Amino acid sequence: MNLESHAFSDFFAISNQSLWESYDHPFSLPEYARQLGKLAFLHPKALILREKNLSNAQYETLFRMVYNELHASHTPLYLHAHYELLEDLPADGLHLPLETFLYLAENRADFLESCHKKDLPVGTSIHSITDAKRVETLGADYCFAGTIWESQCKPGKAAAGLSFLSEVCETVKIPVYAIGGVTPQKHDAILSAGAAGGCMMSGFLQKLYEKP
Repeated sequence: MNLESHAFSDFFAISNQSLWESYDHPFSLPEYARQLGKLAFLHPKALILREKNLSNAQYETLFRMVYNELHASHTPLYLHAHYELLEDLPADGLHLPLETFLYLAENRADFLESCHKKDLPVGTSIHSITDAKRVETLGADYCFAGTIWESQCKPGKAAAGLSFLSEVCETVKIPVYAIGGVTPQKHDAILSAGAAGGCMMSGFLQKLYEKP
């Protein structure tokens, strides 16, 4: 199995500026957006624009650029963390860090209700069975469960393994996506554990960022 021959309709792609720069590419928003736009040819479930090193203004600019690149292919583009930009940007979904999701669910229930009324999926990331139960109860539409395998994005973080993934999937009814060390070769194992799919950062994007 390789990236050219496999359609990733049940995989979330997650952007990572640091990965781009690790391949010695000079960073510019237009070029980065153009490269992210190529993900459309891999048919991901969605692209989550997860960029922690950009200012709010840079993030908003990049989002609009990437949206324009992906729009024709109908590839969904999700905001990450920047829920305050939701009214200003044409996002297809919103992925929140766990702490942010819990804050909004417990203090801004109207916000999540408005997202659901717009059929805008809102998800978060969990690292325990307790977290999974809690976010489902509070209205998450899906969750990322990890870290399933050791990952170069989070070196040294202990892997929870497929048994943890299976337990999460058995515990909650919302879709669960594996994250952490996910590769195309692990696709079948993820689905066999009961997950709806997976999430890849370096695994998904590396092909785009290869040095010529």
